[in-house]
Amino acid sequence: MARKGTNTKVEAANNRKAGSRAEKEQQKKADMEAKEDAKWAKGAKKSDKKELDAEKKAAALAKKLEKQKLLEEEEKALNKPKAPKPNYTKKPIFTAERTPAKKSVPTSLYEDDKPKKTKPILTEKDIEKHPERRFKNALKEFEEREIKNFRAQYPGLRLSQLKEIMYKEFQKSPDNPFNQSNVFSYNSTLDEVNRKLNGEPEPTEEEEEEEEVDEGEEGNAEAKKELEQSAVSDTTTISTATKSASKKKAGTSY
Repeated sequence: MARKGTNTKVEAANNRKAGSRAEKEQQKKADMEAKEDAKWAKGAKKSDKKELDAEKKAAALAKKLEKQKLLEEEEKALNKPKAPKPNYTKKPIFTAERTPAKKSVPTSLYEDDKPKKTKPILTEKDIEKHPERRFKNALKEFEEREIKNFRAQYPGLRLSQLKEIMYKEFQKSPDNPFNQSNVFSYNSTLDEVNRKLNGEPEPTEEEEEEEEVDEGEEGNAEAKKELEQSAVSDTTTISTATKSASKKKAGTSY
């Protein structure tokens, strides 16, 4: 039973307002909690993304440092002092055939005072004028023979780097056809070859003219000698024929 003097309608309205107010406050509190949870969840996502980006950057930096370290090691390996050269087995390059010197009789009293020419010590067969034809095969044989030595001297290098180093060494190797002493230009003469082998300087124009004059004099002397020998032979033949004719004539007179 309602209290006396109390308006039930007003009390019911107040109760409804209080309930509505409490419900609104509860809803507001729930909304605030939901926003707070969403905020924390968003912050956690941002934190995870930052951590992931940091990990990616760290991995990229580590890879970059590793690559730089490998490059520095390769540069050190290439720039380190060269190891002693391996002992190469020198092959006989060629055998010089010396032509027997001809004995010449002086045609004048002053011929012995003239500077004697260097006799050829090589023949055309001994001169190689196209070494490039053997270069490729010689380089291949050198690489196959020395690859183990260079791998031991330069561990960790790639095959292309080893081949580059071996090519540089082959440029100085006696196995290189271009380094052999019997290699000359395709149009070299025997005189030029022997002059280079004897370490003689190139002749000047005056020396070449004197050489031509000497050759002419030698040719004249040889021709004169042949004429003299021919004349002596003819004289001997005539004398023999005369004696034979005289003997025949004497026999007939008897």
